[in-house]
Amino acid sequence: MDVYTNPEKFNLEMVGEVSWEAPCYSFNLTVVLRDSHGVFYWASDSGCSCPSPFEYVGLPDLNSGSKWDVLQVLQERLGDKPDEDEPEYDDYKYAENQVSRLCEILFSY
Repeated sequence: MDVYTNPEKFNLEMVGEVSWEAPCYSFNLTVVLRDSHGVFYWASDSGCSCPSPFEYVGLPDLNSGSKWDVLQVLQERLGDKPDEDEPEYDDYKYAENQVSRLCEILFSY
């Protein structure tokens, strides 16, 4: 049992996630959850397609804080925009769109 596939078992609700790369038989995710007291929790995980994301991640493994803390972490992880001719540009744009959507969700809390 893990927080990603069963957040309700930990008294959490899924807020959203960011995939930092376009899917390609692997995952590179940051997940954001929230408890009934308004505390936000987040963690990142990556790997090949064999294991499940966050397979062994429980509540003690999560970072916690306010929505502002989550927003700061997401912006820091997104980092500086690479030039369009750099190989990282497509993944950056992919992640940037997902961060933008998750920020909209966070602002609704």
